Amino acid sequence: MKEIPMSKKTIFLVAGRSAVGKSSLVHAVCEKTGLVPVKSYATRPPRPGETSENSDHIFISEEDVAGYENDMVAYTEINGAKYFVTREILDESDIYVIDPAGIKFLLDTVGDEYNFIQVYIRVPSSTAKQRAAQRGDAVFEERRKSEDEHFSQYEHDMPWQYHILNDGTFESGVEKLERIIRKEQERAKAETNS
Repeated sequence: MKEIPMSKKTIFLVAGRSAVGKSSLVHAVCEKTGLVPVKSYATRPPRPGETSENSDHIFISEEDVAGYENDMVAYTEINGAKYFVTREILDESDIYVIDPAGIKFLLDTVGDEYNFIQVYIRVPSSTAKQRAAQRGDAVFEERRKSEDEHFSQYEHDMPWQYHILNDGTFESGVEKLERIIRKEQERAKAETNS
């Protein structure tokens, strides 16, 4: 009897600089579609009003990180804070807000085990600055400068399959991301049926 190859799990990787709407768009799309977002571990302090229950992150101490080192499949450091995901979390998720260094680590670690679809989101810098102020991000400019190191090469290489200019209404951004997800789901379904 011929063995039927299992298709790889598709996971959407959503990248973009600070305050472009990544997390908000992903949460809205997940609510509409039932997709499960990745909750990564993070050593950074929560923002005002942010908890592990209402965030993309599970907040842990620096000392706790060592207990996960053998299970990490994605890892990055941003402004001294560590962010990572384990295989178990990845296997239970469909969409991941992640930075370029995390994407590289993920692809180097388990790139051949999953079907990763990269979506890059950007906005005009004035829009990002306004959004950061609205969410009470006091260190936005500092974070923006440090992001240049992470994002310049990524933006130059353009390794993503999809690009979203999130400069319209929130609803239009959600629709753009949802359309990409539907397209890839339909493609995967067609490949499975052929």
